[in-house]
Parts: sequence; structure tokens; C-alpha cells
Amino acid sequence: MSLRECSLLVHAGLLITDPSSSPGILRDAGLCIDNGQIIDVGPYDYLRQRYKPAARAGGPDVVVMPGMINAHDHGRAVSPQQLGIADQLLEIWILELLCMPGLDRYTETALSALQQLRHGVTSSTNSYYRPGEFLSDLDAAAAAYRDSGLRCGLIASAMDQSVVEQLLRGVMPSMPRDLQQRCGEMLAARSRFDAEHYFEQMRSACNHYEDSPQWLMTGPVSLHWCSDELLSSIWQFAEEQGMAIQAHALESPYQQWCAEQRYGRSVVAYLQSSGLLNAQLSLAHGVFTTRDDMELLAKAGSSIVHNASSNLRLRNGIAPLCEMLDAGVNVALGLDSMALNDDADLFQEMRLVANLHRSPSQQLDARQVFSMATINGAKALGKSAELGSLECGKQADFLVLDVSRLPVPRVALDTNIFAQLLHYAGADTIRQVYVAGECVMDDGHHRRLDEASLRDDLYQQLSLFGLRKVATSQASLAEIKPYLADYLAARRGV
Repeated sequence: MSLRECSLLVHAGLLITDPSSSPGILRDAGLCIDNGQIIDVGPYDYLRQRYKPAARAGGPDVVVMPGMINAHDHGRAVSPQQLGIADQLLEIWILELLCMPGLDRYTETALSALQQLRHGVTSSTNSYYRPGEFLSDLDAAAAAYRDSGLRCGLIASAMDQSVVEQLLRGVMPSMPRDLQQRCGEMLAARSRFDAEHYFEQMRSACNHYEDSPQWLMTGPVSLHWCSDELLSSIWQFAEEQGMAIQAHALESPYQQWCAEQRYGRSVVAYLQSSGLLNAQLSLAHGVFTTRDDMELLAKAGSSIVHNASSNLRLRNGIAPLCEMLDAGVNVALGLDSMALNDDADLFQEMRLVANLHRSPSQQLDARQVFSMATINGAKALGKSAELGSLECGKQADFLVLDVSRLPVPRVALDTNIFAQLLHYAGADTIRQVYVAGECVMDDGHHRRLDEASLRDDLYQQLSLFGLRKVATSQASLAEIKPYLADYLAARRGV
């Protein structure tokens, strides 16, 4: 029998194909890959007798698993905390983000991508907002993801009711006149969102990302920061383009209060009654989701992206994750560019999630957590036919794990591989990261980009901007913050 040629044959002592399925694990198995796609999965002996690969990977001592999906992120390579902007209440933190320096989009995005790849993320998202021209930023980010090899959903977000303006106009009446004047000048200097121009740019951008590892998404920055008219237009545009939608929602107590004041009900109930709740929608955070909300989300097929570290750091609390899962909501995981120690470690995020949601009455199964980091993320981003599991016809995005680096006896791995990886795996466990059948990260070293040069470039930009300017900008906002804190406290902000 003549052998069929393929580009890569992968051998695994344990092959995790899909954490959400049963059994979802094959022993002494392999993947056959050609043109970046998986063309066969099965016992390794069967595959090696049937295929003639151009290259081989893995071995009998490794675990191979699907690449992980960071379903909500902002593509930051340096965090506000690292620049001296402390974690605090979300709305005050957002105001202080005005102090952040503008960095070269390509450099920052590339470094963020490398950090994620090193920790096993093969698909990510980049949610950002630019009120004016954003196509050049979009192109620079896409180029960085392309060069790094990281897949990414580029979420060009829209907003016509700025939260900064909402907050400042809310607190200005309680301020001294001179401070009111300065706030007014600050608001007058801000760029205005033009919906017509936004959709013109989006239509132009749609033509650039066909057959690309990067894909375009849309959505309101937050459901709470958009007019009803803009929300309707976004959903109509997404339907026309077959595009997924992502929005921040119910992230903070203030956002919950805003929804109640505006709609007299939850924002999820508003979406449902307006015909905007659908399977193309993912909501980031959802900390204040109610049981009624969960039932509506599950029925519509909408997703929640759980951002546990971010929710803790910005004092928003703990999302009702177990209740969401019990209600049948698809829940994915996101890092939000706010991992506990700013290192994009999705394995650590999984550990946090598993332990944060443990109580005498509830706990998560390790498979559930792995599913949230893989196939559930693909579903949330509208990519479950291509990503999230290792099956024939899907993209060959996977991790090769050296389990000899785990502090676990080999025999223990055979009892519950998901639990052992959940508790102990990290970047140092990852031998290789493959995207579309190409090894892009080998023992922590990227095969294409010069990370040291990119980091030097970033540090030079920060040096030129000067952290003193960040501190000066923060000082100008210091007088406003006490008024804002009182305003939020009166609206369940603390």
C-alpha cells in the first residue's frame, strides 16, 4: 500500500482531543496534519503505517492538547499597574487610563502575542476602541499577530455614550467651580465618536481579513456605554457580515445600577426583548448576571467570558460561574490583559478559577475548566468549527507538554491527567506551541520574532514618554477621584 504524504505526524503518549467529550483522550495516539489542518486522528501505529510525513513531532512521553483560547483580551504588553496606575474600582481605573502612554501598536501587540503563546494560548482577542481613524491601528495589530503566529479576533469596538463623560458630568455639580471648569475643558478636548464613519471603516476592513488567521469582530465597548440606536446598528451590521459580537457587560456594581436606571430591568432582559440576544454574542465579565439572565443567555446560545483575575483586581467581585454552567450557559475564559501577575498565564488563570469557585456546596471538575479554556472559547468567538479541539478538519493548533517537568509521578498522570495539568502545568511544561501545524514557540523561544529587540523598542518608547508624565497626569486627576468615589458609593459603586 502506498503511503499518503502529509506535512507533519505528531505522536503523543496521551492525546487530549476534546476536554468536553467522553473520553476525549487517546493513548499512544497521533495527529496527521497537512496544510495546517488535521486530516487524521487515531492510534499512532495506524497513522505511521498509512502516512509519509515531511516532519515528525512529539513522542511517546508527551501529552498533546488543544491550544488554549483567550476569549477576552486587550493586547497590552505592559499593564497600567506596571506604569504606576494602581488596581482600583473599575470606573476610577478607567478614568486613570487616560494617563496611559500611546505605544507603537505593532510592538506592543507583538510582545503581548509572544507572552500569550509562551503560556499556551494559540487564539486570542484584542478588544479596543478608537473614536476616529482606526484602520491603521487595526492593520498594525493584525501584522503583529500574523508575524507572531497567534490567531486573533480583532474587536473594533464602538461607543457613543462615553463612560468618562457620564461619570464626569455626574460628579461635576458637586465640585468647586474651578474644578468643574477643568473637567469641562477635559471633556471638550475628547474626540467624538462618528457612527457613520465607524461603519464605513468596518466595511473597508472586512475585505482585508478573508482567509486570514485574524478575523474581524464588532461590538459595543460596553452595553452600558452605547445608545439603543447604536446597539441596533451594530447587531444589524454583524448579521450582514456574519460577524461575531463581543461586549463588556455587568462588570461592576455601577454598570448594574446603570442598567436598572436605564431599562428598569437587567441589560440581558433588554437584549432579549430587543431581539439582540443570540449565539453570535459573547459578554465579557457578567459578574452581576442573575439567574433569570442565565436562563435567557442559555436559551439564546449567548456566551459569557469569565475574567476572574481582572474581576478581583478591579474590585468587581466573583462571577456566579457554577450557576452559569448549571443553567447551561457556554462560559469561556479571558485574561483581559489583567492576569493576576500580568504574565498572560492561562494555566494559572485556570487554577484560580478552579479554586475560586469551590465551596461546601459546589466545585468545578477539571475537565470543565479545560473546556472553558479551549472548546468553549471557540464557541464564544464563533469558531467552534475550526478551533478548540483536535479533530479531523480543524486547525492544527496544539501544545506539546513535557510531563516529566511536572512534580507528579508518571503513574499519577494516568489517573486524572486533567486534574494534574490543572494543578501543576505552566509555561515551563510546554515543550512546543503549534499554530496551523507550524511550531511557533520552542521551549519558550519564538522561532520568528526577535523578542529582545521588540522589548528594547518598547522600553525606549516608555523612556521617551516618561513615567513622570504618567504621574503628572495622575496628579491632575487626583482632585476628581474623591468626588467620583462618593458618586459611585451612592450608586452601589462600592
